[in-house]
Amino acid sequence: NIEWTLGRMRCQHALGQWEPICQLAADVSGDPDLPDEDRAELAKLGASAAWKLRRWEDMSHYCSQMRKETFETDFFAAVLSVHERGFEEAQLLINRARHTLASELTALV
Repeated sequence: NIEWTLGRMRCQHALGQWEPICQLAADVSGDPDLPDEDRAELAKLGASAAWKLRRWEDMSHYCSQMRKETFETDFFAAVLSVHERGFEEAQLLINRARHTLASELTALV
């Protein structure tokens, strides 16, 4: 059940249990029937765990499955760019992430 899996991954994320998150994300991410909304959340949690474990290829894979034009997508892409020493691209992604986040926060006020 994907709801149970995502709930478990959220709990493990809060506890800092990165390895089990990576394993669950790898097990589930290949499911072609996974709804887009669930795939996006799984990718966000997987990318976060992969970053903490310095699994750059896994992080890149999960970033490619995230929704486009979201704060999280731009943020994780910026982290990857810094890792790959693409500082100019990272700066553009950081600026885009800031703009997206500012828009989201403004909508809440």
